[in-house]
Amino acid sequence: MPSTRRSGAVPELGEDCGFTGTTPVAADRVTIGDRVLVGGNASIVDFDFHPQTPEGRAEAINAGAAAPIVIADDVFDGYARHEGGHW
Repeated sequence: MPSTRRSGAVPELGEDCGFTGTTPVAADRVTIGDRVLVGGNASIVDFDFHPQTPEGRAEAINAGAAAPIVIADDVFDGYARHEGGHW
């Protein structure tokens, strides 16, 4: 079940995908292609949960950086934590 972190975030799931306890979480965009398989209890998250500096956290605790994730068609991912980029 995909979830969103910010208003306007876009989780896109392709056809014929298989997930085992996987959680895609989008603050910007998470795009998962067709026939993608993701193994046990993986997290696919396109953002830092909070700023990395103490000053940034004091200013806005939920303002972590975000970068879109694209997982292409026919990918098998046994287990991983993805942070922005293309696979």
